[in-house]
Amino acid sequence: MQHLTRTAVVRACAALGLALVLTGCEMPTGITIPGLPDSGPITSTGGLPTARTPGAPTLPTGGATVKGESAVRPLATAAATKEGLPTSLVLAVVAQESAFDSRAVSAAGAQGLMQLMPGTVTHINSASSVKIVDPFDPAQNLAGGCWYLRWVKGQVPTAKVAAGEEWKFALAGYNAGIGRVKGAIDKALAGAPRDPRASWADVATRLPAETQRYVPAIVTRWDKYGR
Repeated sequence: MQHLTRTAVVRACAALGLALVLTGCEMPTGITIPGLPDSGPITSTGGLPTARTPGAPTLPTGGATVKGESAVRPLATAAATKEGLPTSLVLAVVAQESAFDSRAVSAAGAQGLMQLMPGTVTHINSASSVKIVDPFDPAQNLAGGCWYLRWVKGQVPTAKVAAGEEWKFALAGYNAGIGRVKGAIDKALAGAPRDPRASWADVATRLPAETQRYVPAIVTRWDKYGR
């Protein structure tokens, strides 16, 4: 098998991730990168990045280790304030995603406090002023995750969803991919001409079971932290 240098692999992954964001094309499953051991399948979520797209886990590298809500809260507050997000919402996402452990790595390869996938990091670095060099660095991860959460919220077609439920759709997009969520909204509306706007209940059953559990779990935590 031909072996690629680390630089070549990184460049190839970055180019592939950017192409998906720009073209909105579906990526077939079962793709592997030659010369990169243990690379897992990459699945599609409507052509836009998601914090949950499966990939090869990456072990923690640099960055300070931060654990516990009290240690994360000031960093989360700063990142949330910069992006105009409720701190309580960001805390709810971090609690659900990583249990306030900055070194957390999921089986799918999501990294850090807000569990960002490598493809999501590529999107953040290319589309925003935020630069994530080390996703395990607490401040970088929170800055990127908050920007991405706000970006996903901005992609929600507000004219098509029930008033007051926009954040539920944004959280679904953070988990399952905003492209998939938009498609589910359109399908729900196609089957319900009686109402020009889709409720979360109309759309939830058209999304993955994980996402159906994820959104109410975040909302419950958000209520705990105070909306």
